[in-house]
Amino acid sequence: MSPAARRDITDIWLYTADRWGVDQADDYVGQIEDNLRKAAAGLRIAQPIDELWKIRSGHHLCLFAKEADDVIWVIRILHERMDVKTQINKPAPSA
Repeated sequence: MSPAARRDITDIWLYTADRWGVDQADDYVGQIEDNLRKAAAGLRIAQPIDELWKIRSGHHLCLFAKEADDVIWVIRILHERMDVKTQINKPAPSA
């Protein structure tokens, strides 16, 4: 998982926990992670988007590259209302 995707999943958990509680945040992030595992195993149908692939999980789009059989590299996890191309091309924030 890319550093940007790790930030995304952390931000999703924090927002969800603040808005709907820790249990809901754990469940929602768990669903995203489960869907990513299924995508890696070929159990979820992924749609191509430019040179990447995407799956939907709840209100989020998980963008990834296929590395090998059963291996994916998660690039970003973005809310469905975000502009994917802008977010993918945005430079990473400095630490």
